[in-house]
Amino acid sequence: MKGIIRDWVKKVGYDIVRVDDGFDVALYRRTYPEESIKARRFYNIGAGSFRHPCWTNIDNRSDWYGNVFGVDSNGIEYDLLSGEPIPVADGSAELVYTSHTIEHLDDACVQHLFNESYRILKPGGTFRIICPDIDLEYAAWKNNDREFFFWYNDPTNNENLDAKMLAKPFKDASVTQLFLEEFATHTSELVLDGSEPRISDVEFHRIFDEMPYEDALDHCVSRCPLELQRKYPFRHMNWFNEKKVTRMVQQSGFNDVYPSRYRQSKVAVLRNHRFFDNTLPMLSLYMEAVK
Repeated sequence: MKGIIRDWVKKVGYDIVRVDDGFDVALYRRTYPEESIKARRFYNIGAGSFRHPCWTNIDNRSDWYGNVFGVDSNGIEYDLLSGEPIPVADGSAELVYTSHTIEHLDDACVQHLFNESYRILKPGGTFRIICPDIDLEYAAWKNNDREFFFWYNDPTNNENLDAKMLAKPFKDASVTQLFLEEFATHTSELVLDGSEPRISDVEFHRIFDEMPYEDALDHCVSRCPLELQRKYPFRHMNWFNEKKVTRMVQQSGFNDVYPSRYRQSKVAVLRNHRFFDNTLPMLSLYMEAVK
């Protein structure tokens, strides 16, 4: 089948790089200026191992993640906790994309990321945001739906993380601690090196019984210090739902903000799941904003 597709591409004259690996440069060339493609003015913030010939990765090396750029010399090294401007010119980006990154930052850093995304985008450019949906996770906790937190029963997770960060295996954790570990990791009794005091199951129930929903979530993440996040950048220290993302993105200047879904971007190139929307769709929130 791959050979058939490749022959068809050659026949119709599309200039696609490695179509059998999912590269879709011809679509970019039909949609965007050649100058933007050559300059890779498509930016993936918190990109990790993402690679695409039209895109520039923005990420930070760390002891945990290693050299996130590999052999890609076109990446921009940038610390999302720094509060510094992203080194990209105003109004130059065609697209900005970030997937499962903002839950690793506090509100101030997320707001800065949103502000910078608005600044660097061209008028009419789109910003696509993907992150865990706290409303789905909260509903699973309320329903005692242990299977939602699927990683608790993954032997690979338990084997790889037990000695490095867990006080006890995921499989032995309560649903409450699994939920807490997912959005305010430093406060969970599951982690070895966390904020003190930790939040017990009893305290967690009391917090959510006595406080409004968002206030309870904010209280938990407020107990996640940035110094611990710098030490363990893979941990989560924030929560998001459609309401909160919309509010923060609008504060950055975006007026056209709307929910999306898995592989349902309004931007054609972002619907290629070989590159986008391929992280944990079962628990993800999808949002877009147009400058």
